[in-house]
Amino acid sequence: MTSVANDILNDLAETLRSTGELAMVSIGPMGSNSAVPSAEVLFEGRQIFPADDTGDTQWVRLEAEILVRTRAATAMEGITRTVDLSETLADALMEDPYRDGLCGDLPIGLATEIKSTLPDDVRAPAAEIRLAVKCHYEQVGGGA
Repeated sequence: MTSVANDILNDLAETLRSTGELAMVSIGPMGSNSAVPSAEVLFEGRQIFPADDTGDTQWVRLEAEILVRTRAATAMEGITRTVDLSETLADALMEDPYRDGLCGDLPIGLATEIKSTLPDDVRAPAAEIRLAVKCHYEQVGGGA
């Protein structure tokens, strides 16, 4: 993984931490930590596209998943809590979609894009929601 990809993942995690809404934020799987609410920033992959205008520039789509976990007494309360929390976190992430200059709006996508999905099998007391995050940036040369 490139330095830019690492920097973006770190920025996502730091932004989540800065909200003060989470007891724990990790880059990568958290393991069996029981701190809630918590978030895991997970690297999903990268797609590289040739830039239209130059031969040595590439456009990169970094895909990450943010798994947000909390607890609730009922499934409905869990859904409500995780949806509310995910909206707060997504708003915080979109305050700077350019990730302090690491990302940019490109023909392959906006600087940062976020889509929330709620798993089908929400069961109390655990509740979770997933934020699919795509960040786009340019790199010069083959810097894989």
